[in-house]
This record gives sequence, C-alpha cells and structure tokens, in this order.
Amino acid sequence: GPCPPAPIPRAVNLTDGGTSPSYFFSRQSDTSPPATIPRGARPAATGSSVGEEYQEVVTCNGSVFVKRDDYPGSKEAQAKRNSNARSSQLCRVKRQEKRAWEKAKKMEDKYKEAKADKQAAEEKLREKDEALRQEREASRRKDEALRQEREASRRKDEENRYLRQQLENKK
Repeated sequence: GPCPPAPIPRAVNLTDGGTSPSYFFSRQSDTSPPATIPRGARPAATGSSVGEEYQEVVTCNGSVFVKRDDYPGSKEAQAKRNSNARSSQLCRVKRQEKRAWEKAKKMEDKYKEAKADKQAAEEKLREKDEALRQEREASRRKDEALRQEREASRRKDEENRYLRQQLENKK
C-alpha cells in the first residue's frame, strides 16, 4: 500500500523500564541504535553525530532515526518553535510598544499644538481687550474734555447774564 504521509513516532521500551520516544546513540548506521540505552544516556558518538539526540520514527519501510530537532514533535523542535515564537512575540510587544509610544507622542504633539493655539487665542483676546480698554479710556477723556468745555461755556453764560443784569440795574 502507499506510505503514510507523516512519520509516526513509536514509544520505545528502554532498559530502565520507562518508555520514551527519544534515543541517544552513536550512529553506526542510520537505523541501528545500540540495543539498550539507559534513559538520558548520551554515549560517546562517532563522526558527525556526536552527542546528537535521535528520534525513532516508524514509516511503512520500517524504523528510521532522525535527528531530534529535525523531528516536528520533538522537544528541541518545540523549544526552537517556542524560542522563535518568543522572539516574534518580543518583536510584537516591541512593535506594540513602539506604536503606543508613537501614539502617545502624537497625542502629546496634538496637546502641545492645542495648548499653543489656546495661548495664541488668549493673547489675541488680551490684545483685543487692551485695545477696547484704551478706546474706552480715550472716549472717557473726550467726554471729560467736552464736559469741561460745556462747564466753561455755562460759566461764561452765567457771567454774561450777571453783567447784563448789572447794566439793567444801572439804567
């Protein structure tokens, strides 16, 4: 029949009575680990496989042994994925922090701009008030001058009337 598409891990009975899907072994050949491997042993290895951890994977052609971190279900692959996930999460967090910082900066700039606008508007109002005050002051002075002028005119009229009265009395 056709081969199963994905390799299937098989629990292997170890000499200490535990079962574990992983092996440490010296690779004499790709498919022959030592017959008995105590749990957690890391025998001196030969060639390129020094200290590497292998995983037994059962396929339709019998057992093969693949390096642990090449095997998608292995702890190492998981750890690698986790570390990638962690670093991408860190990147995501950093990006979020950067976005938050940029947003805060934008808000602060907006606030500063609004504050400056408000101050400018207040300054304009102050100037307007001052101009009005000066205008009122000028108007008041003008009124005062007119009042004094009228007062002087009234006094003069009064004087003239008095003099006329005197003249009338002399006749």
